[in-house]
Amino acid sequence: MSTIKPRATVLMIKGDSILMIHRFRDGNEYYVLPGGGVEAGETPELATLRELKEETSILGKIEQRVADFTDKEGRNHQIFLCTRIAGEPKLSDDSPEKMKQTETNTYEPKWVEIDSLPSLVIWPEGTKDFLVKQFNL
Repeated sequence: MSTIKPRATVLMIKGDSILMIHRFRDGNEYYVLPGGGVEAGETPELATLRELKEETSILGKIEQRVADFTDKEGRNHQIFLCTRIAGEPKLSDDSPEKMKQTETNTYEPKWVEIDSLPSLVIWPEGTKDFLVKQFNL
């Protein structure tokens, strides 16, 4: 039986915007919070900070866990509120995501206005509900 790696995710706020990854993949356009799978021997907190740096080139500090939910596939998601220490959104040069970029698979880290969240396609399922509630949208 295979187990699904838990996902550790960043919620970072700057003014009226939050940090997201704008994705185009195989004809689908959507947004995700920066984050990814927790590796063996890694805590969700360490995975959160690693993924933040890989996917956005931003160094951050975890303030607190703000959400913990399981999606319909049985994957656990933990969302951590983080503050920015340094850096601006861009894929790091050694990011696995940068190496996977193609014409049909792109990653663009960027600040997204909070008020626009209800109109966006946000994956994975459950993240948009969390964000809409978090920001009373």
